[in-house]
Amino acid sequence: MKLYYLYHPLAYIAIAIACCIPFFCLYLHVQEKLDVVENLEKEMRILSSREVYAGRINEQGEILSKQLNRADHFYLDKNIETLSFLGQKLGSLRSFSSEILDNRLLFAEEKITKDDYLIEVEEKQQHPVALNMEDLKRLLSSIEGVTIGGFTPKNGRPQLIVRDFYLKKVPASSEEDLFIIDMKLIKREKYAS
Repeated sequence: MKLYYLYHPLAYIAIAIACCIPFFCLYLHVQEKLDVVENLEKEMRILSSREVYAGRINEQGEILSKQLNRADHFYLDKNIETLSFLGQKLGSLRSFSSEILDNRLLFAEEKITKDDYLIEVEEKQQHPVALNMEDLKRLLSSIEGVTIGGFTPKNGRPQLIVRDFYLKKVPASSEEDLFIIDMKLIKREKYAS
């Protein structure tokens, strides 16, 4: 066999290509492993964010459970329906609007839903109520369970969800803003069988 084929220019190219094939295979193998590692890192980030989200949901569930355990069944009666609004300014407002009869909140239960753990009551305001900005802050603080403008909610608040809320600004000659409100609430409490 003659070795003159080894001196041909294409032979050098073939040998160079043959030498590069193992390095090319090694590169593809390493690239595949890096892709696997990158995908695993993405999955770990996703799982970590899901764990954080699940922790927050669990935390909120525990807070709600504690709130429902401490809920006063008569919270609306004791803390919201007893609020009085406007005081002496009520007389001038009655002359403006015939909708205002008694300027106290009064709720009636419309629909009661029970399951193994919760009782849900839809509460409807019986008539519109007039109030000023400070009264509105005090009322919303009691319903939402947060501090608003220096007003803090009372203890024993069940979960209250505002279902409908109608707010109308009354054109008044006085220097303060007056509003008429009408709303529906959903009250959730722990079901005690």
